[in-house]
Amino acid sequence: MARGSLESLPLETLLQILELLNYEHPPSLLAVACTNKYCYRLTTPLLFRTIKIIYGGPRKLGIDVEGYTEMLSRSASFRHVRRLLICNVDHDRNCGLELDHKWQWPKTSRVERGQSEDSIFELHNRTPLVGGIAQPIKDINKMDKCWNPLANLLKRLPGLTDLVFTCDDLLPPCILETLNHYRPQCRLQVNLSSLPCLHGHPVHPHELALLRSECLHAIMISHEEENWDSSDETTRFHADAIQQLVGGVAPNLREVYVRFNHAVRHSGTQSGLNSPKRLDLRNNGQMLAQRPLICLQFGRGHLVTKDWMEYWAVSTDFSSLNILKLWSPAEEDTLNYLIVNHKFRSLHTLLLVMSPVFSPRMSERHHDGVARFLLSLPRLSNLTLREWRHDLLLNAAIPYHGSKLRKLSISSLDDESLTLENVKQLPTSCPLLEVLELPLRRSKGDSTEVMTYQTLGSLPALRYLGLTLGASNRSVLDCGVNSEGEPMIPDDPTFDEFDRTFFTGDQFSRPEMYYHGIPRFPRNGHIRDSLVNSALDQTLARDIFRAVSSGKTPSSKPLERLTLAVKGAGDLGGDPQLLAGLTELASLLNRRFTVERNLRDDHRDDLIIRRSRKATQSGIYSADANIMPYEDIFCRIWPVSRRHRKQWWTRWHGLPLAELPTSGDDS
Repeated sequence: MARGSLESLPLETLLQILELLNYEHPPSLLAVACTNKYCYRLTTPLLFRTIKIIYGGPRKLGIDVEGYTEMLSRSASFRHVRRLLICNVDHDRNCGLELDHKWQWPKTSRVERGQSEDSIFELHNRTPLVGGIAQPIKDINKMDKCWNPLANLLKRLPGLTDLVFTCDDLLPPCILETLNHYRPQCRLQVNLSSLPCLHGHPVHPHELALLRSECLHAIMISHEEENWDSSDETTRFHADAIQQLVGGVAPNLREVYVRFNHAVRHSGTQSGLNSPKRLDLRNNGQMLAQRPLICLQFGRGHLVTKDWMEYWAVSTDFSSLNILKLWSPAEEDTLNYLIVNHKFRSLHTLLLVMSPVFSPRMSERHHDGVARFLLSLPRLSNLTLREWRHDLLLNAAIPYHGSKLRKLSISSLDDESLTLENVKQLPTSCPLLEVLELPLRRSKGDSTEVMTYQTLGSLPALRYLGLTLGASNRSVLDCGVNSEGEPMIPDDPTFDEFDRTFFTGDQFSRPEMYYHGIPRFPRNGHIRDSLVNSALDQTLARDIFRAVSSGKTPSSKPLERLTLAVKGAGDLGGDPQLLAGLTELASLLNRRFTVERNLRDDHRDDLIIRRSRKATQSGIYSADANIMPYEDIFCRIWPVSRRHRKQWWTRWHGLPLAELPTSGDDS
């Protein structure tokens, strides 16, 4: 672009460009801001729209507030702040608590900026936690002393619309009072998991003020999951408190995320829990009513039963829900109850977790029930199926919901994968699909695998694709026995004499590889294929991106990002300990890759490839280990001289795909 041409654009057009940059690539927005004063003035409302504070104690909080105050004062940008996040320290990244250095501006994700349908609580609590012991409120003044600087900053943010508090600690009284008096229009999203009154302690006035606040918009709340039953006073006490909160205590509550904890029994809380009638959160005896929630999520760890959903129906109007996410399997009776008794008229986003086949509480008709439930809903724009394992779901869900689907995410349990025939349904059924996540099976990069990638590329609106590449082949050791009781180890017409030979050399596994009392071994060719399918490097990641993009037509939207991960490396079925060495070796041959198209108009064909970090490998293989007893098989794939076999980990590479596009153009 010629110098000065950016400023010459009409203001409305330039503002739309800046909004797009803020959504797609915030670093580019910052680069525009540094261009000149005119661009800086236009980008300022976007740069300061979201600010984030990582709480690490009173000293760090003071440094953060001082840093933001100085920056907002210098640019006269207090009025531009719309969203303030306060979260716990990210221990994995070691955010510098022992800091004597200058204040730094923390990065924010799209979810944290409010640019995604995903709940911000999903980022912090995707797995159930073991519940701790909530402490009663003792010294309010001491808590306020620490947080008063932030309360003073809130008073200077006239345009604040969202305050997100995901810390494990209780929301400080001074913050709540400031919101109620100075920012009553602000939506409060808060973690209530440590609220003392929900753990049996006497109700403190601050807790009542928080739960009855008109600012309270979204909550994450813990539920003690052990033995939830209507006759169990301990858990019923907790559930009743949650039901009161949803059913009218919080007048403007619209989003609820329930996290299931393993209950911890302790003498300090048991006395309160033994008196469930002592807790009444209602104001002047108000009656419970169905609330028009727009988002309801139940976390992992609690089977979604019919009783559970009936209990929630007392306080929740399911017809108003836009988003429903069930992170745990729902029983068949639960789905039938929802189909018959509730109409999800407003629903556009759904997450369902399938039940494992071996679950004793699920019938064989469970997946049919899921299909019926999907067909009873209005057509969705966002569908996520976790632990998928049945074609019927795709045959039912894709044709019905496909016309409106913009995001489809399917993850499988074990080694289930979509086939080429499954993938061929998508282009005609899902013309609007922009985001897609699927499990696919690798087949050594053959023509079928390449055709699958190209078929995905034929989705006209697809821009973001995530693939979990299955490298397992459990049929090798799980195929049973013949009429004479001998194991049936499959053969392959492409195997030569060496490939057909049974592998018996893993000295790190048990010496006799028995499966259900029958000795069985994979063939060398099976191990070779497993290594080939597990090997994913930067070059192969680029080739897969090109294969997907080659399916695009000139009128289609280009593929912007591809994420790749390998699952089931080294898994040939049977007891996983039998080939522990193979699993370790195969896991070293891949990383998670992200391939992104360059956003610059003059470099759109350039691909940016990032490799995720790999956790330090433990076990029998490491960077300085040899590859025995798989040396002969490894060297038939990647020839390594005797002199270089101690550096085998530098000699492997992903094998090329078949039938790649001949053009060097990545688009």
